[in-house]
Amino acid sequence: MSDRSDAAAVVITGAYGAGKTSLVEEIADILEGRGLRYGAIDLDWLGWFDPGYGDHDAGRPVMLRNVDAVVGNYYDTGVRLFALAGAMSSSDEVDELTGTKASRRALRSRRTSTGFDGPWAATAGSPRTLSPI
Repeated sequence: MSDRSDAAAVVITGAYGAGKTSLVEEIADILEGRGLRYGAIDLDWLGWFDPGYGDHDAGRPVMLRNVDAVVGNYYDTGVRLFALAGAMSSSDEVDELTGTKASRRALRSRRTSTGFDGPWAATAGSPRTLSPI
């Protein structure tokens, strides 16, 4: 994996139907309106499949590999800002997504108690900021 230290991302989490994708669409509209390169990614779609043997947990590792590939592909085209939305049932899942091993994951997280740092802002759920990749 290439060094992605100049990239930044926000992950919007919550239950299905909570408005995560709508919020990412708003973020994408703002970034596009400012003429910035960005990638908007729906995490739920990246792990939605049926392996044919009844293992509903099989989607998670595939989603994580897909996120790494998609972020990498966007990054290679010059994208440095990412907005991601996905249903997560625990902070452990967010930690797994954002990763602690930069060599294995596209994103790393940093918790804050007051919300998103920088240009990101949100009022719903448990806010997180993502440090540079």
